[in-house]
Amino acid sequence: ELHRKDPNCASCHARMDPIGFGLENYDVLGRWRADDEGVAIDASGKLPSGETFAGPEEMKALILKRKDEFLKHFVRKMLG
Repeated sequence: ELHRKDPNCASCHARMDPIGFGLENYDVLGRWRADDEGVAIDASGKLPSGETFAGPEEMKALILKRKDEFLKHFVRKMLG
């Protein structure tokens, strides 16, 4: 939240945070977790397109709707 409130950080974090939130159920080693030290994890988010999701499965479904576009940009960023 602090990054999105700071104008110097907000332009990037507003775009990338929702994807990170959608993967929040996975810990640093990729293991599934439903809570973080007893606090339930909120893995919901809103993409720049305005589409909302609740968890990684819904986020995946939204991305798959635009699979070709996603792959194009993913490869472009990886090669960059």
